[in-house]
Amino acid sequence: PDILSFDALREAVLPLALAVAAPSSRAAQGALVWSDEFNQADNSAPDSTKWTYDLGAGGWGNNELETYTSARDNSFVASDAAATDGKVLVIQAVKTNTGGYTSARLKTQGLYDVKYGRVEARLKSTNGQGLWPAFWMLGENISTVGWPTCGEVDIMEIINANPVRAYGTAHGPGYSGANGIGNNYVLPGGATYDQAYHIFAVDWSPNKIVWSVDGTVYHTITPASLPSGANWVYNTPFFLILNLAVGGGWPGNPDGTTAFPAALKVDYVRVYALPPAAPASLVGYAVDSTDVALSWSVAVNPDGNAASGYRLERAADAAFTQNLVRTDLGAVTSYIDATAAAGATYYYRLSTLEQSGVSDASNTFTTQTPAANPSGTARLVNLSARASGGTGNNVAIGGFVIRGDTSKRLLLRAVGPTLSTQNIGVAELMADPQIELHDALQHNLIVGTDDNWGDNANAAAIASPAAQLGAFALANTDTKSAALLLDMNHGVYSFLAAGKNNSTGVVLVEVYDADAGSPASTLVNLSARIYCSTGNNVAIGGFVIAGGGAKQVLLRAVGPTLATQGLGRGEILANPMIELHDALHANAVVATNDDWNTNGNAAAITAAGARIGATPLDQSDLTSSALLLTLPAGVYSFIARGVGDSSGIVLVEVYDAD
Repeated sequence: PDILSFDALREAVLPLALAVAAPSSRAAQGALVWSDEFNQADNSAPDSTKWTYDLGAGGWGNNELETYTSARDNSFVASDAAATDGKVLVIQAVKTNTGGYTSARLKTQGLYDVKYGRVEARLKSTNGQGLWPAFWMLGENISTVGWPTCGEVDIMEIINANPVRAYGTAHGPGYSGANGIGNNYVLPGGATYDQAYHIFAVDWSPNKIVWSVDGTVYHTITPASLPSGANWVYNTPFFLILNLAVGGGWPGNPDGTTAFPAALKVDYVRVYALPPAAPASLVGYAVDSTDVALSWSVAVNPDGNAASGYRLERAADAAFTQNLVRTDLGAVTSYIDATAAAGATYYYRLSTLEQSGVSDASNTFTTQTPAANPSGTARLVNLSARASGGTGNNVAIGGFVIRGDTSKRLLLRAVGPTLSTQNIGVAELMADPQIELHDALQHNLIVGTDDNWGDNANAAAIASPAAQLGAFALANTDTKSAALLLDMNHGVYSFLAAGKNNSTGVVLVEVYDADAGSPASTLVNLSARIYCSTGNNVAIGGFVIAGGGAKQVLLRAVGPTLATQGLGRGEILANPMIELHDALHANAVVATNDDWNTNGNAAAITAAGARIGATPLDQSDLTSSALLLTLPAGVYSFIARGVGDSSGIVLVEVYDAD
């Protein structure tokens, strides 16, 4: 089941890391979904499977003078060495013997329409008084709702002689004609649009349209750009139009300086899908000399759907040019790179990978793997538990023990709103957790409290080590999670994570060893008392062992004994089971236990608990779970839940048993 996957558990596995933000040098590119390169034989008609014609005269609503035809005099394929493939579509305006004008207006109506994406054409304009070339789009629903309700997007319009200015405009109900919302772009250096080909494009996404010429953005509109009360009508399919008009209210009529025939040349027209959204908050941790653990937040694409795949790149340099390794992943939010070399520096970046294309890259994460035989004694460096936080006895309670003669820096967090990016529904999570830290050896004295982490005087200091320790980044909108960063003496401490104003929901409680290197003081016991239910509300936790060598660990999920500590038997988890996973080895199950005394080393479990000061299990408690194991340095996750999907309060504990 998904609840046992490393993706679901990774927020309980708290790696040490260094996350370095760096901009990507790669531009996102959506997949090409439609195009016409106009590469037929010279004098051929445009592809009739892609284009049809508007025909006739009548001014076209602008007092234009031309009659649109489908004749080869007005639209044909021709050779042009300046085109990308040597071929272009020519839309040609011709002056007739009777003094009139003919031209062509091509459209994809009924053959192709687009809703969102990049729409671009490489065009070379004409030059002359009274000439009006255009590349534009109309809403496919024009036949039912009419203009301007259907919407119009003018990607390029150029008028008259000395064409130095290209116009981009949006028209809709309440902002059409002369009141359209537009801007224009002037070529640098006094160049004109009839001298060379240029790429005219719009990047169209829900609630945003961006105009550019040769990649330079010059105009952007959103719903906020519209007049008060006007409707955003750019959320339906549009068809494409290419035409060369003659005369009209805007450019005026041709005069004696206007040369005919006049031509708009079209190298190509291309439509690309919207590129996926870039992933955020790539963090990681060099677990040992050959394994690097990586995790990130879910990317949400412009269509509102979560990413279905990712592309991970690893390199030996920040420019991603040396020893580049590329790995395509599915819809996961974590990965273990098990191909690293000892003592090496690696750079990682991540992109969203969809059929529609590849996104920009995430921030760059940099790490150095330790030597093949790292020095220093193995030690517990962090613990987390994710569970349902309630009220009264069902609040989330944690604890830890610091051993040693020097102080230890710890980061404590109670995370709520950010869990919405980890497949927890907004209605399920704790919207505003608070944290309260107590010194159990000083009459349970309150050592620190926090409601909203950003209100701390040392908020910047909290954010910095959080990134360095591999703590997943809080969402930009998450101002309600709680955190404390403190230097603490050896001793026994407990903390409560409860919802403000007695609110409830899923909360993630975390304890990080924030000291670098191999400190003299260590964490020797990490625990959390939480309410355990089913689905997203089972108790999920994790811990990290850092340093060289191996460590003996006692892991317990205690239920019935809690009845001797002030909890009613109806409140406790009567029969907890525990399952331990190795996150660095495909989340393999390391060990499981239902009833602690069924272990082959049950006597050793009892002896180890007595030696290290673990609270003795009640004599009648035969259904709590326990594991006594010697584990190498690594990242481990565990799940504690009730047999038969039972619910209740459970105490999960991780002890340094060396």
